[in-house]
Amino acid sequence: MKTKMAASTKLPLISVVVPIYNVERYLEECVESILAQTYPNIELVLVDDGSTDNCPAICDRYAAACDRVKCVHRENGGLSAARNTGVKACEGDYVGFIDSDDYISPVFFEALYRAIKQTGTEMAAMRHGVDFFDGEEPELGRDVEAASEYELLSEEQYQEEVLYQKSWAGAVWRLYTRNLVEKVYFPEGLYYEDDETAYRFAHECGKVAVLKATDLYAYRQRPTSIMRGTFNPKKMASCLEITRRMRIKMTEWYPQLSDATCSRCFAICRVVFSQIPKEDKAAQATMWKELQKYSATVIRDPKARKKEKLAASISRMGRVPFCVFCDAYRRLLHAQ
Repeated sequence: MKTKMAASTKLPLISVVVPIYNVERYLEECVESILAQTYPNIELVLVDDGSTDNCPAICDRYAAACDRVKCVHRENGGLSAARNTGVKACEGDYVGFIDSDDYISPVFFEALYRAIKQTGTEMAAMRHGVDFFDGEEPELGRDVEAASEYELLSEEQYQEEVLYQKSWAGAVWRLYTRNLVEKVYFPEGLYYEDDETAYRFAHECGKVAVLKATDLYAYRQRPTSIMRGTFNPKKMASCLEITRRMRIKMTEWYPQLSDATCSRCFAICRVVFSQIPKEDKAAQATMWKELQKYSATVIRDPKARKKEKLAASISRMGRVPFCVFCDAYRRLLHAQ
C-alpha cells in the first residue's frame, strides 16, 4: 500500500531528479534524505540508467510505496541522458538534481526555494557542498533560517565565481525554475557536462541567488569519479569539445571574462592530462598543446586559483616537470 507524503497545495511542486547507475550501496541513503525534506511538496523522479545491480528493484520499491515517487527505467546512456530523461518526466514548477551516491540536509530545498521566492530569480545555488569519503558521515546543517541566508549575484559575478571555481559548476547544488531547465539540455555523450551547462544556465537566468551556507549537501568522493578515475579517449575528446564550446560562448557573451575562461579551461585540461598513462605519448601531446594555450594567461592572472597558477608555472618548465607534478598530485588524491 502506498503512503502519502505530506504535501501542501499552497506551495509549488519541486521535482527532484536522481540519475542512477549501479549505486545500490548508496541509493537508499540518498532517497531517504530527499523524502525527509522540510519542504512539503516534492516529487521524486528516480531515473535508472540501465543499472545491472539491485538499483532497479530499489527504485521500484520506493515508487510502489510512495505516491510522490516515480521511477523511469531506460537503457544506459550516461549521466546527461538520464538527467534529460528525468526532466521530461517531471511535473514540478521547479527542478533540482541530486547525485545518487550523495545525500542532502533536510532543509536543502526549502532554503533554495526561499532564495528564489524572495529574489524572483530563476536559479538559486550553493557555492559547493561538503566533500566526504566512504566511512565518513558529515553532519549537515539543519537550521533553515541560517541555511536560507543568501547573496544576490549578477550574471557576470556568478559566471566569474564558477570559472575561478569559487562556486562549483555542478548541477546538483541548485534549484531551477522549470522554464530555465527546459532551455538548457545536458550534452549527451560527453563528460564534463556540468562545465557545459553551468555558464548556460547562468546566462539564461541573469541574477543568481547564492546561499551562504555550504553544509547542506554531502558530496561523496569515489575513486571511479570523472575527476579521480582513469583515463579513456572519450574523456579527452569531451574535454576538447567542452572547452572549445566554452571559449566560443564566453567570448561571445562575456569577453571581459576571457582570463577567467582560460583559467577554467586550463583546470579541465590539467585534470585530463594527469590521467593519461605515460606510454600514451599521442594523447599527452594533444593535451599538452591545449594546456599551452592557457598557461601564460593563468600565470599572469591575479584572480586565478593558486593551484592552477602553480600548475601553469610548472608547465612552462617543460612537459617532464609537469608530468612529475601531475603524478604527485594524482597520488595525493588517491591517498585521501
